[in-house]
Amino acid sequence: AAPVTASPAAAAASASAPVQKKAWGPAWGPAWGSSSAAAAAAATTVAPTPASVKKTEEAAQVAEEEHTEVSESSTRKCVQCGEETEMECKTCWGQGSSDCKSCGGSGKRPARGRCWDCSGSGSKNGIPRSCRTCRGKGSIAESTCAGCSGKGKVDCNSCKGGGGGICGRCQTTHRSEAKGKGKGKGKGKGKEGSSSDGTRGAFGRSRPSAGVSISPCGAGELSALRSLWNDREGAFGDGSQVEAAWIVDNPLLSYTYQNRREELKQYLGREPDEIQGFHGTAPANVLSISQNGFDSGRRAGQVYGSGEYFAMRPSISVGYCRGGEYMFVCRLCLGIQSSDMNNTDGDHIWVESNKYYVISEPSQILPQYIIKFRQNYYSSGSRTLDGDLLRVLALPKWSTKVEEVVTWIPRNRPCEMMMPKTNALWMGFLHANVDDDRLQADVIAFFKTHAAAYADGIRVHIASGKFKKAHVELQTEIPRNLVHDLNRRTFVENGQQRQICVDDAHGSPSQRCPRWIAGFCRGRNLRFTH
Repeated sequence: AAPVTASPAAAAASASAPVQKKAWGPAWGPAWGSSSAAAAAAATTVAPTPASVKKTEEAAQVAEEEHTEVSESSTRKCVQCGEETEMECKTCWGQGSSDCKSCGGSGKRPARGRCWDCSGSGSKNGIPRSCRTCRGKGSIAESTCAGCSGKGKVDCNSCKGGGGGICGRCQTTHRSEAKGKGKGKGKGKGKEGSSSDGTRGAFGRSRPSAGVSISPCGAGELSALRSLWNDREGAFGDGSQVEAAWIVDNPLLSYTYQNRREELKQYLGREPDEIQGFHGTAPANVLSISQNGFDSGRRAGQVYGSGEYFAMRPSISVGYCRGGEYMFVCRLCLGIQSSDMNNTDGDHIWVESNKYYVISEPSQILPQYIIKFRQNYYSSGSRTLDGDLLRVLALPKWSTKVEEVVTWIPRNRPCEMMMPKTNALWMGFLHANVDDDRLQADVIAFFKTHAAAYADGIRVHIASGKFKKAHVELQTEIPRNLVHDLNRRTFVENGQQRQICVDDAHGSPSQRCPRWIAGFCRGRNLRFTH
């Protein structure tokens, strides 16, 4: 049969087909791989109808528009300086998106059958329909992936969906800056901070002393860690569970991490990505890592590249615990993905086959928790124990910090209460060197003076941290206008007159994270717990 002359739109569409990697289907002619004879027979036996012609032209127009978009996006811009570059994003290789890692690009979370957490009953601790894993249904059905909202694709975090990479000039600048850090004799920037002596970091805070404290997690944090473990395991879980968890609070590591994070923010021109990863190690190494962080000089193996290894799935990290039952949950800060296993032209590698992140810079790793896990399958080997670790974890709190008396407080925050009324208030900050009983009496006297109608039956709890604050529970709800007015009233603290921030303890929509002073909150909103 004589070939039908294609319109310019159809020609452009057919030219763009290989770029888009789409199977256009019967409307575009015989399937790929069919013989020319079969194509001729199909063309002679099937006459096109007006409806099919119209449908074909509409498809051609769509294809032409997509081809135009691809052509326009071929001129990429450096994600750092904005100049035109031919470099593609090394994370998505210029595609601007990638398959969702949570669902593998399917857009669905697979059904898992009977819930392992409640053994199919839907109940926990005798409470019907209380299992959080299956939402009380007893089984886990197929659901839409929350990571990609069912689309199967997510925008690339490195290029923000644009597909552009970092130009050669910016890469050269980045390497030269990295090599020059910390090599001076006190006159330069210093490795850890932005001041001339390296004692102040990106937020103007002084460099804290070395020291760490380890204390048991509360019920809320333990529940969040169990959810993280179960969500990461997904359909691949072997039934292992989190038994207990401890908070690792190391101010010096936090300071170093936040400074590095600020450096990456300035370099990338955006907030760097942050995730949590699991790290298994021998029990004898747990206390050392908690106190000193990760040591690049002690790396061994390095099968998938140079750096510290963090798994997305905890069951992978179990194999590195060397018979122990403890592992770390660490916060990771991601900058530029390296292009090869040497991990030299970036700061991390993503190993797709094993779901590893390999982080080259120890300053981009912050140990947050030590977790104790229990495996449900039988193991013929004996458990590996460490006496020092067991003694530390058995204590209510273990600390090597040099406690400092803080005699200053930050300036008052603005009151951001938006709800018409509330029954709980947050007051702060209060001086940490003042006795709790004295502060409690001062808060009650403040209400009796400026809000006497709401002072009866109030409960005041003084919460201690680097600074103290008061959580106030009221018997009668207090209106918003009066709360804002209290911020202008005089508060007498230990005999000294000042003003204090009074705010809704339940929080307000769009309110800034209240742990901005600490730099991180471990996923909790500690300001509003009372």
